[in-house]
Amino acid sequence: MPRPDVDLLDEQIERLRGGGTLTEREVHILCDK
Repeated sequence: MPRPDVDLLDEQIERLRGGGTLTEREVHILCDK
């Protein structure tokens, strides 16, 4: 069973690919991975 934070990460990546933007908090989380 996938971890919830991995699902969230996938969602954020999809949003970036769609031309969306991430909040500073989300960027920090991504950089921590």
